[in-house]
Order: sequence, then C-alpha cells, then structure tokens
Amino acid sequence: MRRRLALALLLLPLGACPPSQPGDATDTAGTGTSAGATAGASTSGDMSSGTSTTTTTTTTGDVTTTAPATATTADSTSTTGGTTGGTTGAPVDCFDYGAFDGTTPVVGFKADVLPIFQGSCGISPGCHGAGSPDRPYLGPPLSDMATAQNIADIFANTVDFAAFKEPGMSRVAPGDPEHSFLMHKLDGLLKCETLACAADKSCGGPMPEGPKLPDDKLDTIRRWIAQGAKND
Repeated sequence: MRRRLALALLLLPLGACPPSQPGDATDTAGTGTSAGATAGASTSGDMSSGTSTTTTTTTTGDVTTTAPATATTADSTSTTGGTTGGTTGAPVDCFDYGAFDGTTPVVGFKADVLPIFQGSCGISPGCHGAGSPDRPYLGPPLSDMATAQNIADIFANTVDFAAFKEPGMSRVAPGDPEHSFLMHKLDGLLKCETLACAADKSCGGPMPEGPKLPDDKLDTIRRWIAQGAKND
C-alpha cells in the first residue's frame, strides 16, 4: 500500500504545483511614487527681459496647487522744493520766509551785524563807505574802529529809511525782513513780485559787488531785522 502511494506521487506532473493563495503574493500596487504626490518649486527665467517668475507646487491629498511667488519693488520719488516753496526747477525769485525762523538765535548789531557790514560793504567810498542817495552808509572798513557816530549814521540811512530804487519799501523795516529792500539786495533776489521795481527791472544789481555773502551771514542780518533791527 505504501509502495503504491509512493509510486503515485512520483508519477505526478512536475508543473502541478498548488495554486497561489490570495495574500501569498507581494502586493506592489500600493508602493512607489504616485503622480502629483510630490511638492516642489520650479523657476523659469525670461532671459530676454531680465525678469524671473517663481512658482511653488504643493500637494495635499489628491489636490495639487501651483501659486506664483510675488515680489514687489517699491519705487520712491523724491521731490525737493525750491526756496519759493514751489516744485523742483521753478525759478527762485523770492526768499521763503515761511520756512525761516527769525527768533533764534538772538543776534546783536554791534557784535554780529556790524562786522559783516564793515567787512563786505564799508570797504570804499565807491560802495557804502561814505553814503549817497542810492548807496546807504554801512560803516567804515573793518580795519577801522566804528565810533558811536558811525553807528548812528548807519541807522539814520537804513532803518525806516525809504529805498532810493523802491520808494514804497524801507531799506530796513524793523521786524519785517521780507519787506526790507536791503535783504532783497543782499539775497540777490531782485525779481521778486514783492518789489515794484522788478516789473521794469530798475532795482539795480545785487550787493555786495563781487561774491554773494554766505548764507549764515545773510541769515544773521535777516534775524537782526526780524528781531527789530535794534541798535545793541
């Protein structure tokens, strides 16, 4: 009996193996990388224009979202107004007193203003050394000591004294440098609409003859007038 069974087993076909059972095979369907299951960034450049666009790809579940990255560059435009308070490039005809502080620092005539007059205006009789109807006396040369009489003469010819070329305006109007003809002459702004002589260009030339006074010296005189043009 045993021999028959052994013989029967030997006679079985070599290919007659038991069929595979479900679950015995390796399941590869759920492994690998699925399309759209990755997240990354791609960049494409526009070489002709010098610009570039960056996109970011994000996958959540079955939904893939691609969003461009936005870069913003702010352009700033700076505009600087002239002393007229207008736009850049406008002619500067009048001094901007709206932006000027005439109260500080406090200035004195003898200590601050007189040396400027002597050093730039009182240098010769042909300028303002001796005085004339159209050229007020502004003191002796800086090399000379100004006397009390010299100072009195300066005030007599300037403060509340009608300008020769602008009769409606004082040479020095205490407290009002904007309407003091002396400041228009010193600033060299003789086309200002404040001046009647600007219409027919009869205001004369700026002063002093030669280089214009530095701004700090001009502002010293301006503040002296703004603070009352005192003899102190």
